[in-house]
Amino acid sequence: MSCVEKLDSDGGCKPVLSVVELVGEEIEDVPVDWKREIDDQIGEIHFNYRNIKDVCQLLFSHPIFWKVMINQPSEFWEELQFPGNIILSIILASDRTVISGNGRHKARPLYLKLENIPMKYRNSDLYRATKTVAFLPVIDCKDGVSPPTWLSAFRVAVFITVFH
Repeated sequence: MSCVEKLDSDGGCKPVLSVVELVGEEIEDVPVDWKREIDDQIGEIHFNYRNIKDVCQLLFSHPIFWKVMINQPSEFWEELQFPGNIILSIILASDRTVISGNGRHKARPLYLKLENIPMKYRNSDLYRATKTVAFLPVIDCKDGVSPPTWLSAFRVAVFITVFH
């Protein structure tokens, strides 16, 4: 694999989680007057992620999944697929969840599944075919600070920066 790896609980390798701290100056399309208020009202914003290509490669090359992988495209994809190549159909899903016992720390995990893996394996906890590829930032104001009028637009700007 091309990424830095660590052993997972199954003895296999998994891509390492990288962490990026976003500061107001790095976030695209944020007006200058907001940048002064960001640190005071919101604080640090962290984006944790794994390389999606490496996670797909990990799932695609897993011995259990390789034997059951759906490599023939549907009619829709048939004309787009080049001979000798396989189209990976990636499913991404996210939800907001509390990650601490006291309820103060929240995250928005981004999960990845390959549609090429049959649903029997893909949706079973036994096979671990769902991988967390990122923890998207949950952007809320600090305790006791009322939300500024620009908070919704700022959240959009952060997600545009993260996925750019």
